[in-house]
Amino acid sequence: MGQRCAICHGPSGISRADSPNLAGQYASVIYKELLDFRSGARVNSVMSPFAELLSDQDIVDLAAYYSYLPRLPGYHPTTQTPAPHIVINGAPMRGIASCGSCHGGLANKAGSPWLEQQPEPYILSQLRAFASGDRHNDIGQQMRNIARQMTSDEMAEVARYYASQPLGSSTQ
Repeated sequence: MGQRCAICHGPSGISRADSPNLAGQYASVIYKELLDFRSGARVNSVMSPFAELLSDQDIVDLAAYYSYLPRLPGYHPTTQTPAPHIVINGAPMRGIASCGSCHGGLANKAGSPWLEQQPEPYILSQLRAFASGDRHNDIGQQMRNIARQMTSDEMAEVARYYASQPLGSSTQ
């Protein structure tokens, strides 16, 4: 099981394949996403077939294992960029809360992953998938509602910002 995960997520939970970094990710996030892949609530051509084979205990074990691993610096050669306005303040007139209000280290909402040093292409693809409705496993449609209101430039800025952040440097 672990070897299959390591193909994309790396042997220590740090991806070099633009897949999400799982080392140190919140167990509740990993658990929810694996359940969603297994049930079909979230679909991915690679993850869905793997998740269908997981037992309930496998999902619990994987969530515990990856959350236990230390968040190590991944391979992201991007230099740290300043936080864009939408990350810090959101865009209240468009119904967009600051990213840190759910994804911040101190203000983490259950089910919301930490985003620092996640691969830029992964973050951008997920924002686009939420905006288009291709990804629809967010509780209460909060990410779909936010992503639909974001411009493509804002999405790119958010992805670039989070990919460049040192681990543990949460905004907000």
